[in-house]
Amino acid sequence: INLNNKVFLNVYIPPFHAHVPHDDVPSRFIKHINYLTPLPGEAELLFDWLAFWVQHPEKRCFSLAINEDARFQAGRVWLTRLCKLLEPDEVKTASISQLTEGMNDFNQKFKTQIGSCRLIISKETRTNLSKKELKTAYQSLKKLTTDQHVTIQSKSKSKSESEFTEHQKISAYFSTIIYFSEKTPIYMAKNDGCFFVITNINKIRSRQYYTNLENTLTTEYAARVYCWLKRRNISNFQYKRAPMTEGKRQLIRKTI
Repeated sequence: INLNNKVFLNVYIPPFHAHVPHDDVPSRFIKHINYLTPLPGEAELLFDWLAFWVQHPEKRCFSLAINEDARFQAGRVWLTRLCKLLEPDEVKTASISQLTEGMNDFNQKFKTQIGSCRLIISKETRTNLSKKELKTAYQSLKKLTTDQHVTIQSKSKSKSESEFTEHQKISAYFSTIIYFSEKTPIYMAKNDGCFFVITNINKIRSRQYYTNLENTLTTEYAARVYCWLKRRNISNFQYKRAPMTEGKRQLIRKTI
């Protein structure tokens, strides 16, 4: 394929999902996304973001940051499991510290993870970080999730035992979902265009609701969601710059 006047070998293999009729609508998935994102307009943006990820494996979209209530983690677990069903073998999980610090270590496993997946779902696990530390993590994440190429550093020893640093660039096509909370916040710059921020629910549903939700975590239902996202019209979706949302405004006010 030709991208930016350069030729790349496309090794991406689309997932195999059973054919689903055009009039099939995964209503439980749609209702749950609307439940998870109660602020105006954020659900439709999330649908567009997921549809872009499904429709354009050759491109990177701005990152998705989800402000979750620490008491209710069902949304994160459900979305992670669903994405893994939509794109088997293309979804990885890692903490933010693993992402930002892993780039300074020539870790073969981490390099493989970066170079061979289309989605990384991450969670901030560190607490009591200073504003400076939060800002440093934000800058690292911004570079990692927006640059076309990711640079990994390797410290090795030559025969003379003197250390040298080896640099390797890997083409990155993964998109990123980052979860954070009041206890594990992230920094957000006032003029940020790299992170799309949505606010998760703070009300829990009945046990039966979540029992029924388990029925969406099957290969059959994932095929319905995949086809629905594949057919969604996202012609007006601006994937290069994240929009301003109410959740993002709230986060900016807390961090600046």
